[in-house]
Amino acid sequence: MSDRAMQTFAEKFCQDNRIDPERYEEEILRRALYPRAARFRPLLRLIPGYFAADYNLIQAVGRLTEIRGFDDAEMDYHQHGGNSGFLHRTLGLRLSVRRLKKLVHATLGTGRP
Repeated sequence: MSDRAMQTFAEKFCQDNRIDPERYEEEILRRALYPRAARFRPLLRLIPGYFAADYNLIQAVGRLTEIRGFDDAEMDYHQHGGNSGFLHRTLGLRLSVRRLKKLVHATLGTGRP
């Protein structure tokens, strides 16, 4: 097995996109947010812990070496207490799991969207 095959999603994503690993979480959040959430991101950051569920998902997905564990991480995300309420659920001011999954598939080379 090659070293590339043993890399985590976070490692591969950062390498493929020439991103400093310390910027991984912010870059994934930026790319995976719904457009309406991206517009309000500066204001939402003023709410303590607002993106906690999103960051937990980003961290969990970052540790994956294959797509197989994505569904478990997604289930934890939907059950996270910080991922509830009007802003998250109704207005969708959060990350898009579908966008994130597309990034994971593209990076891990699964060939599926």
